[in-house]
Amino acid sequence: MILDKIKEYFTKKYGTEKMFSFRDLKIRNIDVFKSEKKVLYTFSFPQLLNDSLKNELLEAVNAVSVKGYKVNIEVLTDKTDPEIAKRLIWQYLQENCQTLYNELIKDEKQITTLSNGERISVVFEVEKNIKNLLMGATLDKMVAYFKEYTSTSLDFFINQKETADNKEESFSKLEQNRERTFQAYLSQPKRKVLLEDKRPLYGKLTERQPKYIIDVKQGEEAVTVCGKALNKITRESKGKNLTVCKFNLKDFSGTIPVVFFAKEDAALKAFSSIYDNDEIIVRGRAQFNSYDNRLEILANALGRCKIKEQQSILDEFRPLPTEYVTVFPEPYVQKSQTDLFNQNDDVPEVLKGKTFVVFDFETTGIVQMQDRITEIGAAKIVDGKIVETFSTLINPQIHITSKTVAINGIDDELVKDKPLFQEVCGDFYKFTCGSTLVAHNADFDYGFLSYYGTPCGYLFNNDIIDTITLAKKLFEKPQHKSKAPKNYSLDTLSQYFKLDWDRPHRADCDAVTQAMLFLKLIDIDNSLI
Repeated sequence: MILDKIKEYFTKKYGTEKMFSFRDLKIRNIDVFKSEKKVLYTFSFPQLLNDSLKNELLEAVNAVSVKGYKVNIEVLTDKTDPEIAKRLIWQYLQENCQTLYNELIKDEKQITTLSNGERISVVFEVEKNIKNLLMGATLDKMVAYFKEYTSTSLDFFINQKETADNKEESFSKLEQNRERTFQAYLSQPKRKVLLEDKRPLYGKLTERQPKYIIDVKQGEEAVTVCGKALNKITRESKGKNLTVCKFNLKDFSGTIPVVFFAKEDAALKAFSSIYDNDEIIVRGRAQFNSYDNRLEILANALGRCKIKEQQSILDEFRPLPTEYVTVFPEPYVQKSQTDLFNQNDDVPEVLKGKTFVVFDFETTGIVQMQDRITEIGAAKIVDGKIVETFSTLINPQIHITSKTVAINGIDDELVKDKPLFQEVCGDFYKFTCGSTLVAHNADFDYGFLSYYGTPCGYLFNNDIIDTITLAKKLFEKPQHKSKAPKNYSLDTLSQYFKLDWDRPHRADCDAVTQAMLFLKLIDIDNSLI
């Protein structure tokens, strides 16, 4: 942030006393005039700056601003009273939270502002559905914005109105629907995938028809599934005379990893003949991989097949919701000032006309069967531009350990009034529908999404892209191999590519950073996808 750089400049040149003189300096706006190579920084300060202080500020801004641009500054007097504060809040909501603004503007009395001389209290008197919209990331962003905008302290309070609606009855019906959906999911469905043809590559395939991937249950000893092979990899096993072969198998209901141990040349030859998007049939044992924390198939037979076009029968899964209910998307606002100078308007062809949703979960741990989701963060990319974000904290209904709190700062108190995952799952499904999902270490996040999304009645069968896989592909190429980073963690890659990451290990910020990483990788080499 430009303010941090300015204060760092003052500290290095004059010492902490000068930096302290500008402690209440806030940035209001940055206007970049690319054609004229000029930039205007608009600041606010509690009182008028004399010429000496203003020149020192101009000197500091010149020192930290992007080179090659002529710098001008404007300093406004920071005067914020209750009426000004209310006007600024309405303006902020209209520009950044349009859905919330539309709900609140129906009754402007839902927002009141009061002052005790030193601080201004902002009170929202709203119904439960609007309270849920305000809580969490939306309110956090509002607080952070006004903290940077004005030196006047604003305190935010949310009071819930009592309504005549029978909330208990509605919630009871919702729970009943979820229970029916869950029971349908646990039942043994009879549906099968129809094939026009199949022929073995290795091992013995049975005559039984393959089942839907979404119907595979842990512990099945002889399960048969089919679909398109994706992301094929091999590695030599240490100390054993065999090759470990892996790929993802995707049908229209889901994706599952397949592991195949090639112990002889014929097995390795069969696996090597498979290419991405080949239609493959697999027979093997369904098991839970404790390392990756997801279900996989240990294959003992492989074959090629031709899947017959058919109407998928997924009766227990819900259709696309017509509207958002609990969590609403928000327009994405560029936070980094320096990116205003460097942003590239050219969109790679591979991104045009396509939608990607980059998502990240914070959880109570790493084991799907015992841990829960505590936060969802997502960023939507349309035609190569980040256009919307989706974020909410989640009440996991279990205790969050101190070890987990140390990682992301999310504790029991922070989530006690937040919605349950099943209350926001439909909204997230709506946000992701029709998109390709992107995640960093996608197996982890998609594993939790599939495990907890399915019992809620929503089928997340989107195509999946892993940014770790993309980064590895990039740096395996000869022209980039010598410049490869030490590892492929989000922390390392964000530093390597100089990406902004203001709150690591919080889902909303991680998702935006991952979206920037995804776009950066594609910008460098658009053949990665």
